Amino acid sequence: MGNPLLAARVEELARDRSRGAAELALRAAELLALASPDELPAAAQAVIQAQPAMAPVYNAAQAALRGRLPEFLARLRQSRDALARKAAPLTGGRTVLTHSYSSTVVHALRFAPPARLLCTESLPGGEGRRTASLLHGEVIPDAAVYSALAGVEVAVVGADAVTPAVVVNKLGTALLALAARARGVAVWVLCGSEKFVPADWNPDLGELFEATPRAWFTGVLDGEEAADFS
Repeated sequence: MGNPLLAARVEELARDRSRGAAELALRAAELLALASPDELPAAAQAVIQAQPAMAPVYNAAQAALRGRLPEFLARLRQSRDALARKAAPLTGGRTVLTHSYSSTVVHALRFAPPARLLCTESLPGGEGRRTASLLHGEVIPDAAVYSALAGVEVAVVGADAVTPAVVVNKLGTALLALAARARGVAVWVLCGSEKFVPADWNPDLGELFEATPRAWFTGVLDGEEAADFS
């Protein structure tokens, strides 16, 4: 990439392992807004390669190429608040367990705080400690998730991508989903529509992310569709 500023921003985006998918999408969109029309195709491809497992980064790049970046950003910001309102009956005043770090989940739990919050440590990386520190939650070992679910009313997780068949999220999400099903605990995915990608979206997920069948979750709750808590 010929623009040194854009190249440096792309490198920063690629190194970022602490932010959630929605936050990374915002950074990608801000980066793409700096690109000239001539630079945009290369910049879009570079941000996709920088965070290949993050569907909203991919969608931000596609929106930029179509000249619809402002609309994408508006939807990104609005869906978070709408989702928090829809998720409130799930989390408010209840015992909740979550995994890893998601800015969408953090926002929802701040909007409707649980009575008690358990956060898996989420190794490698330990992103669950960040979630716990932001929300005054309790950190538990990843291996303790099945035992901890015995006292949990609902589990919620974020997502880095959602296809018609799978939810892509931090390693350990599948274990949580299976353990919750075995315990009879509802487990919901909270994510904005910017996380949705078609069935043929199939990037290299690397060692930190995994694809969990959507059927293993109670449901996927986004910021646009009506909620169904049956």
